[in-house]
Amino acid sequence: MLLVFFSLSACTKDVQDNLDDIAWTAKTNVQNTKDYIAEKIALEEKLALLEVQKQKFSLPSRAKQLNITTPEGMTLDQNSSYQTSEEVEWFNSMRFVYTWDYKLAMKQAEIIAQKAWVQISEEFKLAQDTLKKMWKNTLDQLKDMVWDLKWVVYTNYSIIKNPETDQIISISVEEDWTLEIVVVDRKNMQNVVLDKIK
Repeated sequence: MLLVFFSLSACTKDVQDNLDDIAWTAKTNVQNTKDYIAEKIALEEKLALLEVQKQKFSLPSRAKQLNITTPEGMTLDQNSSYQTSEEVEWFNSMRFVYTWDYKLAMKQAEIIAQKAWVQISEEFKLAQDTLKKMWKNTLDQLKDMVWDLKWVVYTNYSIIKNPETDQIISISVEEDWTLEIVVVDRKNMQNVVLDKIK
């Protein structure tokens, strides 16, 4: 994540330096004014695009307000990560996916969940307990087996019950070692879905 941010920042600085260079050239040579304007417009468009890219892969302020943090030591998967905005899609949401290794993903998920006051999902607990009982009932000889599922889900809501929270938060680690952070504006998303059903 930081690597992506710093490389985008370096590109932004290069474009800004180019803008400064052509501005100085235009001031010293009147004949190049038309070229300067065309090049300036192109560079300003590139600068704006770089700023959009930086914002796209930066943790939004609404997530920070919920005490969501970025995982340390993990890499953002840009192809799997995205954000929506109220201005374009009618509701705010983010899905950021990070990769590295399983142990780090599990540790970082726990840290982020604790900071955001998000508990292990009721559904996850139920699945884990059911699996333990199933194996214990059928294979008593494997008493020393590790019963933990190789993934975890932290949520601030329950799928079984109707979510009452305005912001749905899900922090999960999948068996492929990816850590996924999802934050969705539940009320606005629900309104969008209901409008489409009508």
